[in-house]
Order: sequence, then structure tokens, then C-alpha cells
Amino acid sequence: MKFGLIGTGIQASGSPALFRAAYGGRWDYDLLDGTEFLPLWERFLEEYQAVNVTAPFKQDAFAQAVQLAKDGYAGISGPCFKIRATNLAVKTPEGLMFHNSDFTGVMLSIAEACFPGVVEQCYAVYGERGHIKVHQFLKEQLGSAYGYKPQALVVGCSGGRSGGRICHGADEPDAHEGGGPGSRNAGIRLPGRADERFQSGVQGM
Repeated sequence: MKFGLIGTGIQASGSPALFRAAYGGRWDYDLLDGTEFLPLWERFLEEYQAVNVTAPFKQDAFAQAVQLAKDGYAGISGPCFKIRATNLAVKTPEGLMFHNSDFTGVMLSIAEACFPGVVEQCYAVYGERGHIKVHQFLKEQLGSAYGYKPQALVVGCSGGRSGGRICHGADEPDAHEGGGPGSRNAGIRLPGRADERFQSGVQGM
């Protein structure tokens, strides 16, 4: 089996070394570097079991995913479909599967920052479906914290006197543009630890 990375200007990428380290060098991981997407995509279809996709081709790959799904030859994960970009295409016995592991990585990082230990516990309890349970838990907790569903989330690790983690939700623009105290765009502070909510939330899933 062969694996690879599709992108432009990726010759300095550390992905091959990371892949070899993760899988003990059992499989090849090639850099499919070019400025035109379709020839690189054709190489994947002909030669590779799976590919990661990086800039500037994530939306091009998603367009392929949509067409293949319409024809009954592919499946698209929920986050991938909502984001409308894919960075991972995998051949399976049921056809091609498209994912967005960028979303998964960011989501797991946010969950772990706000609720330390949640990622490890969910994987311990739910195995390979752990990331799905983390996502469910995080959505529930953010819904409780905000009182509405944010359309976007920006997270930073603050330093200095605040010593905490700051989350900002962004909704549709309203009369209070600028994110002031009366705005639905205003940020809220989530605690660095929320052990009771974390324990009860995970156990209740």
C-alpha cells in the first residue's frame, strides 16, 4: 500500500517523516507536489490507498468528493461536509471516504484545553469512536455555556494575569457589532478545569 500528500510547494513537508515514525516505516508516503490538482488526483486514484490533501487543494478535493458521492461511489463525513473542504481521502471496500481531520484535531485540542482529561477518557471508554464522543460532549458544554449555538469558535491560550483559556463564539451579525458586553459575539471565559461537569458529562454519554 502507498500513501501520500497532495499539495503545492510541499517538498519541505515533515509529513513523510511523521508518517514513517507513526507506522514504523511499513508503508511509503510520497509527496505529490504540483500546481494542477487533477493530475495529482488521478495519481491518487491509480496508485494510492489514501492521501492527505493540503493547500491549496482542499476545496478541489471536496468538489471531487461531492461528485463521487452523488454518483454513489463515496461517503463524506459530517464535519467535512459542513466545512466544505477535505484533507483526507481513503479507499475502502464501500468506496472512497472523505474526512476533515483538521476539524478533529482542533476540536480535540479545544476540548482538552477546556476540560483536561476528556480526550483520554473518551478514547478509553469508546475506543476509535472516542473523537465522536468528545465532539458531542464539547457541543453540549458550549451550548450550556453560551445559551445558543455559536457559528464559529476561536480559542487562544491566554497568559499573564488572566492565566486562563478564552473562548469566543461568533454568530450572525447583529446590532451590537464589535463584540461588546451586549453582543451575541461577546466572548466568554471557560474554566481551565471543570471536573464535575466533565465527569458527569462523559459518564452520561
